[in-house]
Amino acid sequence: VRAWFAQSTSRRLAFIADGARYVGSLTPSDVAGDGDPQRPAAEVAQDGPTVASAGSAEKRMCVTSATVSPSAWSILSRATTQS
Repeated sequence: VRAWFAQSTSRRLAFIADGARYVGSLTPSDVAGDGDPQRPAAEVAQDGPTVASAGSAEKRMCVTSATVSPSAWSILSRATTQS
């Protein structure tokens, strides 16, 4: 994950999954420093609010708007309205 973040300064959030299951997310600061580079990303990932796929669109939008930066919000909004 460190190498992935190092490829571009615009990479500020990585989503970690185990198969189809969301495990958590990481920021560059989560993986910076002298931590063990062999440690699985899932052990370091920060879990956050999630909404089941059967949840309402309104609830998904509320969770998303509360946890995503304004610049990313416009991208998510476009993706949501196109699906």
